[in-house]
Amino acid sequence: MSMFHLNCMNRVFHSGAVSDTIEASGGMDMQIRLAENIRALRRQHRFTQEQLAESLGVTPGAVYKWEAGVSQS
Repeated sequence: MSMFHLNCMNRVFHSGAVSDTIEASGGMDMQIRLAENIRALRRQHRFTQEQLAESLGVTPGAVYKWEAGVSQS
């Protein structure tokens, strides 16, 4: 994967676009929407969970948990 793609993905996830969506939603569905947003953005940019994990400096298991809505952090 090129550095261009990694930089683009980092900008998407660190830009606040995801957090803005979270703040706009309320109640219990906030965690579900976060999981859906992470999955949709990852797929839109054609990243595997492993590639996203590497670009963000986390484990693939963390990405899986975020997308599954399992992680509390």
